[in-house]
Amino acid sequence: METIAAPATPKERIIYVDIVKALTIILVVIGHTNSPIQNFIYLFHMAVFFCVSGYFYNDSYSTNIVTLVKKRLKSLYIPFLIYEFIFLMLHNLFYYLNIYSAKVSYFGEIGKLYGPIDYLKNIFFILTFHNTEQLLKPFWFLIVLFVMNILFAMISYVAQTYTKKYSEWTRAFLIGICFIIGMILSHFKIVLSLNTNITLVAILIYYFGYLYKRYESRIRFNMSFILLAFAFLVVNSFFVKIEMSSNEYSNPLLFVINSLVGIYFMFGISRYLSLKKGKVLNSLLYIGLNTIPILALQLLCFKLINFLQVILYHKPLYMTAQFLLLDGSHGWWILYTIVGVIGPLVIMYPVRKVNKLGKKVFYNYKTKFVHLNHQVTSS
Repeated sequence: METIAAPATPKERIIYVDIVKALTIILVVIGHTNSPIQNFIYLFHMAVFFCVSGYFYNDSYSTNIVTLVKKRLKSLYIPFLIYEFIFLMLHNLFYYLNIYSAKVSYFGEIGKLYGPIDYLKNIFFILTFHNTEQLLKPFWFLIVLFVMNILFAMISYVAQTYTKKYSEWTRAFLIGICFIIGMILSHFKIVLSLNTNITLVAILIYYFGYLYKRYESRIRFNMSFILLAFAFLVVNSFFVKIEMSSNEYSNPLLFVINSLVGIYFMFGISRYLSLKKGKVLNSLLYIGLNTIPILALQLLCFKLINFLQVILYHKPLYMTAQFLLLDGSHGWWILYTIVGVIGPLVIMYPVRKVNKLGKKVFYNYKTKFVHLNHQVTSS
């Protein structure tokens, strides 16, 4: 069977990691559709995302945490604010459109119209990095990722500053302690602010991503092993339960094993696909560059299929608000997946065009202003 070598150039490396992100976000959407392969997906899909984030960790952050915080504010906190505030402003409109409903509950809560106090309360929660809007529940991932980046940098700083000779062993030890604490919190169903209880578990997978990048050139992906990993995950999907969003694990060791096997499987498939050319590759790369919009807008796009089912099955209109979705059985999950992936890309296309045009106009204006200022100064 074919052995897939490590990528030769940084450009190739980015391409195949973008494919990993694309395939994983597609699995995230499928995981929200009550599909028959949900248990299989949940074994590893979020672990792959955390691994990818660890892959991009730069060692310079360990001694310059301020730079890391600035970058993560821009890449995670700002998008979080933008989407949360947009959905907050649209909340009452969504209610009138039956996207939310007082007759439909989600996680023990029901939809309602917001008054001034509700808006003020939710503005505070959003600014303090707390999920508020129902349709943005998948954003728990951004919160965990933000906290995890900082925690990993702090652990790395301590390890490198106070145990220079054994810094890697110290870092591994401290991350292991975090993982154990996280699993204890999971066992007793203790929830911490900012999803820190999830972060303490997932930081081990983040660390795996960091180590993978360090030793990437030594790793080979054999198609036989990739298929074996797939078979292993399929078998485990009947016996093992993993739900990272609620920090539930049937067994800590099996969580680690399935995460590693899933990472190997996803990275191996992505390396194979990165060698191909054509529309499929280009589509995957585009999806991989738009994971946050898909994460943010997938559940809103699900409402289109909810509404279609309401019409076809003559259900009450308020059932459009069913959360996460109305009915994913009988193959409907496939349509939910297609709309959940493509819908956000369609929504974001004109937004990106306007944003690109705005930047171009601003750049031209700035260039002309600088040129004019130079002429006045010279004269």
